[in-house]
Amino acid sequence: MRKSHVQQDLRRSERFARPSGKEKERYYNAQRHLSQFDRQLARGRFDKDKLDEAIDDVKNVVENNTLSPRDRDVLTGDLRDLRELRRTRG
Repeated sequence: MRKSHVQQDLRRSERFARPSGKEKERYYNAQRHLSQFDRQLARGRFDKDKLDEAIDDVKNVVENNTLSPRDRDVLTGDLRDLRELRRTRG
């Protein structure tokens, strides 16, 4: 499971929807927390709190943003993978 894959999926769905306001903020938060988690992981530190924030942010995108059915399915799968990473490493 690669966090960069989740970030790519978020960018693709954001381009599709062209969000503004709160929707754009939800994408930004998810990207930011995934990047922060990834930076810590690259330094050898598994930051479960940042991962939890990223999971919550991606969940907010899935539940509250306008998404194509395909993007919703892909991001739901990404959420499942992030939760599995949290379960096995956290």
